[in-house]
Amino acid sequence: MESQKILILITHRDGDGDGYTRACFAFKLAVIFVNMGVDTVVYLGGAASVLAQDGRAQPVNPIDNGENIRSYIDDFILNQGKIFVCCACYMSHCGIHDERDMKKTLIKGMECGGIAAMAGLSLESKVFTF
Repeated sequence: MESQKILILITHRDGDGDGYTRACFAFKLAVIFVNMGVDTVVYLGGAASVLAQDGRAQPVNPIDNGENIRSYIDDFILNQGKIFVCCACYMSHCGIHDERDMKKTLIKGMECGGIAAMAGLSLESKVFTF
């Protein structure tokens, strides 16, 4: 039996209405999948790419029990989940103009991946979009 693969595509953030709540829900779901042993990848594109900037996701607190999106991101990475970020989106939304600066500001454990990487992942995975 072939192992399951999940791709969670997140494109919303604050300024998109309930974008951070949606992103938080997506990361919570990703943590559940990875803890179930499912090969899970999160791809941050568009406006959600700013969540990859170290320190940016910290103050977000859409959950009543005090958890924030950064706790889900860290838990996902700690449990061997993979996170790819659209490089062009990240640089545009974070105002970064040099790829070296971009790599210095990413949360440790995240990787730059273009739209072609996301397309390839989507062909071999069940896809959830937020």
